[in-house]
Amino acid sequence: MKHATSNLSLVSEVFDRWQIQKSEYVVLAGFDEALIKSGIGYLEQIHVFVTAEVNPNSPLLQELGRIFLPFSSILFTGSSRHHMPVFKADTNGDHDVWDFDELVYFTASKFSNRGSTAKHT
Repeated sequence: MKHATSNLSLVSEVFDRWQIQKSEYVVLAGFDEALIKSGIGYLEQIHVFVTAEVNPNSPLLQELGRIFLPFSSILFTGSSRHHMPVFKADTNGDHDVWDFDELVYFTASKFSNRGSTAKHT
C-alpha cells in the first residue's frame, strides 16, 4: 500500500487524462486471490476499483501498470477485471513486461531459499 499511496498523484493525473474523476475510483492493496485459493501462495497486488467501464486493450492499463511497477495490479470495474501489465526494469532503463507465470515464479524464488545454505542451480 505504501507504494500505491506514494504514487497517488501520478494515478490521479492518469485518471484525469481519461476523464475519470477521483470519486469514480479507489486504490487499495491486496493479494492475488486465485493464487491463494490454489495454494500457490501470496502475491502482493495493487487493486484499483473503477465505476467506469474500461476496454481491456485500453492504454490506461499500460499507464497504470508503469506507475505500479514492480507490483502486479488489477483494475476492477462493475462487470469485469483486467490485469495490468507488470513491467520490469532492465539495465538500460527500458521496460519489459513480465509474463504472469514468470512473475509468480520469480517472486516465489526470492523467498524460497531464505535461511537455506543450499546452492540453487
